[in-house]
Amino acid sequence: MSRTRTDVLLEGWKMASHSAQRPEAPPARATSRAALPLGLVAAAALVILGLVVGSRMLSSGPGPALPAVGASAAAATASPAPTADGAAKAFIETYTSNLQHGKTTNAWRMLANREQLKYPSNAQWAVERYQFFQGVKNYAVTANPKDVQPIAAWLTGTNGATIDMSHAVLVEVRYTGVPGPADWDLYIVNKTADGLEIYSVR
Repeated sequence: MSRTRTDVLLEGWKMASHSAQRPEAPPARATSRAALPLGLVAAAALVILGLVVGSRMLSSGPGPALPAVGASAAAATASPAPTADGAAKAFIETYTSNLQHGKTTNAWRMLANREQLKYPSNAQWAVERYQFFQGVKNYAVTANPKDVQPIAAWLTGTNGATIDMSHAVLVEVRYTGVPGPADWDLYIVNKTADGLEIYSVR
Protein backbone atom coordinates (compact mmCIF):
# COMPACT_ATOMS: atom_id res chain seq x y z
CA MET A 1 0.00 0.00 0.00
CA SER A 2 1.40 3.30 -1.03
CA ARG A 3 2.12 5.81 1.82
CA THR A 4 0.96 9.29 1.71
CA ARG A 5 3.19 12.24 2.30
CA THR A 6 1.50 12.70 5.68
CA ASP A 7 2.40 9.14 6.72
CA VAL A 8 6.02 9.74 5.78
CA LEU A 9 6.20 12.88 7.85
CA LEU A 10 4.62 11.21 10.90
CA GLU A 11 7.00 8.24 10.68
CA GLY A 12 9.99 10.56 10.43
CA TRP A 13 8.83 12.50 13.50
CA LYS A 14 8.43 9.29 15.53
CA MET A 15 11.92 8.08 14.58
CA ALA A 16 13.40 11.42 15.52
CA SER A 17 11.62 11.48 18.85
CA HIS A 18 12.83 7.96 19.79
CA SER A 19 16.42 8.69 18.85
CA ALA A 20 16.61 11.95 20.88
CA GLN A 21 18.29 11.67 24.35
CA ARG A 22 16.47 12.91 27.41
CA PRO A 23 18.39 15.64 29.14
CA GLU A 24 20.05 14.77 32.41
CA ALA A 25 18.67 16.17 35.64
CA PRO A 26 19.67 19.79 36.07
CA PRO A 27 22.74 20.19 38.20
CA ALA A 28 22.12 21.21 41.79
CA ARG A 29 22.48 24.86 42.43
CA ALA A 30 25.93 25.61 43.61
CA THR A 31 26.04 26.81 47.18
CA SER A 32 28.67 29.10 48.42
CA ARG A 33 31.14 27.51 50.78
CA ALA A 34 31.35 30.87 52.47
CA ALA A 35 27.69 30.81 53.54
CA LEU A 36 27.33 32.03 57.18
CA PRO A 37 25.82 29.88 59.90
CA LEU A 38 22.28 30.74 60.85
CA GLY A 39 23.25 31.84 64.41
CA LEU A 40 25.85 34.27 63.15
CA VAL A 41 23.40 35.76 60.67
CA ALA A 42 20.86 36.28 63.46
CA ALA A 43 23.46 37.99 65.68
CA ALA A 44 24.47 40.31 62.87
CA ALA A 45 20.84 41.21 62.30
CA LEU A 46 20.45 42.12 65.97
CA VAL A 47 23.55 44.34 65.85
CA ILE A 48 22.26 46.15 62.78
CA LEU A 49 18.85 46.59 64.41
CA GLY A 50 20.51 48.05 67.52
CA LEU A 51 22.51 50.52 65.44
CA VAL A 52 19.38 51.66 63.61
CA VAL A 53 17.43 52.15 66.84
CA GLY A 54 20.36 53.98 68.46
CA SER A 55 20.75 56.35 65.53
CA ARG A 56 17.06 57.18 65.64
CA MET A 57 17.24 57.93 69.36
CA LEU A 58 20.23 60.22 68.85
CA SER A 59 18.56 62.05 65.99
CA SER A 60 15.46 62.68 68.09
CA GLY A 61 17.51 64.48 70.76
CA PRO A 62 18.48 63.49 74.29
CA GLY A 63 15.81 62.00 76.47
CA PRO A 64 15.13 62.93 80.08
CA ALA A 65 18.05 62.29 82.38
CA LEU A 66 17.51 59.41 84.77
CA PRO A 67 18.85 59.49 88.32
CA ALA A 68 21.71 57.20 89.16
CA VAL A 69 20.97 53.93 90.88
CA GLY A 70 20.44 54.55 94.58
CA ALA A 71 20.37 58.33 94.15
CA SER A 72 17.38 60.23 95.42
CA ALA A 73 15.89 63.20 93.63
CA ALA A 74 17.65 66.45 94.37
CA ALA A 75 15.76 68.47 96.91
CA ALA A 76 16.06 72.18 97.50
CA THR A 77 18.13 72.72 100.59
CA ALA A 78 18.30 75.87 102.61
CA SER A 79 21.61 77.64 102.91
CA PRO A 80 23.39 76.80 106.14
CA ALA A 81 22.87 79.28 108.94
CA PRO A 82 25.85 81.56 109.54
CA THR A 83 28.09 80.71 112.47
CA ALA A 84 28.06 82.85 115.61
CA ASP A 85 31.45 84.30 114.64
CA GLY A 86 30.28 85.11 111.11
CA ALA A 87 27.04 86.70 112.29
CA ALA A 88 28.83 88.80 114.92
CA LYS A 89 31.44 89.97 112.43
CA ALA A 90 28.78 90.93 109.89
CA PHE A 91 26.87 92.81 112.61
CA ILE A 92 29.91 94.90 113.54
CA GLU A 93 30.73 95.50 109.88
CA THR A 94 27.23 96.95 109.42
CA TYR A 95 27.57 99.02 112.58
CA THR A 96 30.97 100.42 111.54
CA SER A 97 29.78 101.10 108.01
CA ASN A 98 26.86 103.11 109.42
CA LEU A 99 29.27 105.22 111.46
CA GLN A 100 31.62 105.73 108.53
CA HIS A 101 28.77 106.97 106.37
CA GLY A 102 27.31 109.25 109.03
CA LYS A 103 24.30 107.03 109.78
CA THR A 104 24.67 107.45 113.53
CA THR A 105 20.99 106.86 114.26
CA ASN A 106 21.12 103.41 112.67
CA ALA A 107 24.31 102.61 114.56
CA TRP A 108 22.86 103.80 117.88
CA ARG A 109 19.93 101.39 117.53
CA MET A 110 22.38 98.49 117.27
CA LEU A 111 23.81 99.20 120.73
CA ALA A 112 22.52 97.33 123.78
CA ASN A 113 20.35 99.33 126.18
CA ARG A 114 22.99 99.15 128.91
CA GLU A 115 25.61 100.33 126.41
CA GLN A 116 23.52 103.39 125.57
CA LEU A 117 23.35 104.23 129.29
CA LYS A 118 27.11 104.86 129.30
CA TYR A 119 26.68 108.14 127.39
CA PRO A 120 24.98 111.38 128.49
CA SER A 121 22.85 111.40 125.34
CA ASN A 122 22.45 109.95 121.91
CA ALA A 123 23.40 113.32 120.38
CA GLN A 124 26.66 113.57 122.28
CA TRP A 125 27.64 110.03 121.33
CA ALA A 126 26.75 110.72 117.68
CA VAL A 127 28.92 113.87 117.56
CA GLU A 128 31.91 112.07 119.06
CA ARG A 129 31.58 109.13 116.66
CA TYR A 130 31.08 111.39 113.65
CA GLN A 131 34.22 113.39 114.43
CA PHE A 132 36.25 110.24 114.99
CA PHE A 133 35.29 108.70 111.64
CA GLN A 134 36.32 111.83 109.78
CA GLY A 135 39.89 110.59 110.09
CA VAL A 136 39.22 106.91 109.34
CA LYS A 137 40.48 105.87 105.91
CA ASN A 138 39.81 102.16 106.18
CA TYR A 139 39.12 99.47 108.75
CA ALA A 140 39.34 95.70 109.24
CA VAL A 141 36.95 93.60 111.34
CA THR A 142 38.09 90.39 113.08
CA ALA A 143 35.95 88.01 115.12
CA ASN A 144 37.64 86.37 118.12
CA PRO A 145 40.96 88.22 117.67
CA LYS A 146 44.11 86.50 118.92
CA ASP A 147 46.01 89.66 119.82
CA VAL A 148 43.83 90.50 122.85
CA GLN A 149 42.66 88.69 125.98
CA PRO A 150 39.65 86.31 125.80
CA ILE A 151 36.11 87.61 126.02
CA ALA A 152 35.83 86.86 129.75
CA ALA A 153 38.48 89.50 130.48
CA TRP A 154 36.29 92.23 128.95
CA LEU A 155 32.97 91.64 130.69
CA THR A 156 33.46 94.64 133.01
CA GLY A 157 32.86 96.87 129.99
CA THR A 158 29.28 95.62 129.56
CA ASN A 159 27.91 97.89 132.33
CA GLY A 160 26.64 94.97 134.40
CA ALA A 161 24.68 93.35 131.57
CA THR A 162 23.93 89.65 131.43
CA ILE A 163 25.99 88.13 128.62
CA ASP A 164 25.13 84.82 126.97
CA MET A 165 28.66 83.41 127.05
CA SER A 166 27.70 80.40 124.93
CA HIS A 167 26.84 82.66 121.99
CA ALA A 168 28.61 85.99 122.66
CA VAL A 169 31.53 86.86 120.37
CA LEU A 170 34.44 89.27 120.84
CA VAL A 171 35.01 91.41 117.72
CA GLU A 172 37.92 93.75 117.01
CA VAL A 173 37.99 96.69 114.58
CA ARG A 174 41.36 98.10 113.46
CA TYR A 175 41.43 101.51 111.76
CA THR A 176 43.88 103.09 109.36
CA GLY A 177 44.32 106.84 109.26
CA VAL A 178 43.79 107.21 113.00
CA PRO A 179 46.77 107.63 115.34
CA GLY A 180 47.21 105.16 118.21
CA PRO A 181 46.11 104.23 120.72
CA ALA A 182 42.68 105.19 119.35
CA ASP A 183 43.24 103.13 116.19
CA TRP A 184 41.20 100.16 117.35
CA ASP A 185 37.90 99.30 119.07
CA LEU A 186 36.75 96.12 120.76
CA TYR A 187 33.15 94.95 121.00
CA ILE A 188 31.17 92.13 122.54
CA VAL A 189 28.29 91.04 120.34
CA ASN A 190 25.69 89.44 122.59
CA LYS A 191 22.79 87.29 121.43
CA THR A 192 19.36 87.90 122.96
CA ALA A 193 15.81 86.80 122.27
CA ASP A 194 15.36 90.01 120.26
CA GLY A 195 18.53 89.56 118.21
CA LEU A 196 22.12 90.77 118.46
CA GLU A 197 23.31 93.74 120.53
CA ILE A 198 26.63 95.53 120.84
CA TYR A 199 28.78 96.48 123.84
CA SER A 200 31.86 98.63 123.39
CA VAL A 201 34.37 97.21 125.87
CA ARG A 202 37.49 99.12 124.96
